[in-house]
Parts: sequence; C-alpha cells; structure tokens
Amino acid sequence: MEDNTPVSFGYKTGWLTIRSTDRDAVLEFLRLTGSRDVTWKTGIETVYRDADKLVGRTSAVFVSPPVDGWTFVVGAWAMGTGEEPGVREIEEIVAGASAEFGEAQAFGTYRVIEYYHWMLARDGRLLRSFACLGESREVLADSGEPTPVELGFRLYPLSQENSGEGNEDPDTEEDLLPDEEAVMKVAGAWSINPQLLENLPANTLKGVLTSAPSVGEAPQDATKRAGRPWWRFW
Repeated sequence: MEDNTPVSFGYKTGWLTIRSTDRDAVLEFLRLTGSRDVTWKTGIETVYRDADKLVGRTSAVFVSPPVDGWTFVVGAWAMGTGEEPGVREIEEIVAGASAEFGEAQAFGTYRVIEYYHWMLARDGRLLRSFACLGESREVLADSGEPTPVELGFRLYPLSQENSGEGNEDPDTEEDLLPDEEAVMKVAGAWSINPQLLENLPANTLKGVLTSAPSVGEAPQDATKRAGRPWWRFW
C-alpha cells in the first residue's frame, strides 16, 4: 500500500484552504479537469516540478484529501499573477468558494520577487485580503481588519513611514516587510500551517492531480489575466 502521509509544502507556491471534507465537490466547484488519483508525495512533487517548467495557466494543481476538516488546493495557478489584477482574481475565487463551502482562504509565497498574500472569506464575503510585492515595496491589497496574528507583525499599522519611504535604516525596513514565514504564521492561525502537514496522520483517500481551469472557466469567471503572468517576472 502506498504511503499517503501528508507532505509539507508552502514555500514558492500558492494554495487555497477550503473548509470541506468533500474533495470531489471542491474539484467540481473549481472546474479542475483531467484528474487522476495520486498520493500526497506525488501531488506535491508534481506541482512544484510543473511550476519550475514555467507553464503558467496550464499548470498542474493538486487537490488534497481532507485534513482536519480542510481541503488544500495547491499549485502555481493559486498564486495569481503577482500583480493587482491577479490579486483580485484570487479574491473572487476565495469569496466564491466560501459561498459554496462556508469558509475559504488563499495564501501565496514567492521569495524571488518577495510576493506574498493571504486572504480569508466566509459565507461569500471577503473578510481580509493582504498582498504585497516586496521587490517594488508595493502593497497590492490591504482590505478588511487585520487579524490578531497579523497585528503581531511589525508592519502594522501600514503607513508611509514603514513602507520604506524616508526610512534610512535598511535593517528596520526589511523587518517591516512580511516574508514567507509570516505567510506560514497566518496560515497556522487561520487553519493549518502547511509546513507542519507531515506531522498529521495519513488519509486512506488519495488526493487528485488535475489541471488549472482554462481562461473563462474558473468560478465567477475570475480568470481575466494580467498581461504578463507572475512567472515571467524574472
């Protein structure tokens, strides 16, 4: 019998965390196609390998078996474009998924350009969205009230003073930016830190390896892509 123990992930990728134990319902809602059952190890390895090929919108997506009441949707597709229009697309997907399943979250990390996001929606309403591009020191989204875990970060409250403008201390400036560890902390406070998944028990149900939806096929038509995908930034 193949080992289906959860595999930790989180760095240099994007993922949705949906409050559902119905893997197939998540697949149907997101309109992910061409699926085949795989173990956690095969699914996570494939989405990372696929992202390295820079295939963008046709990238592989792994939909996990349920873990403590949550289903993970992992892959470059869940990262967005790294620009504001891409952030809005992921917000729409998260809000739509929460209307269907009650709660949905989105997270993204890509240290190469210092792109990070976290989003939370319940019952169809986007409650919190934060996204930034550290490379250009740009805040792409900051809507809703910061949650308690976020208020522990030095970047709050956001202001010109801590955005780097007029700040001559580079060490302090770096401290005020979120990083990939901040994304993991938010994920852990809201649901599950994916870096700790390997500590959780295996599920007899396998995950599903599938393909990102084609343009115009994602829920709420949330696929009006920006001119250049996030993976063309470097």
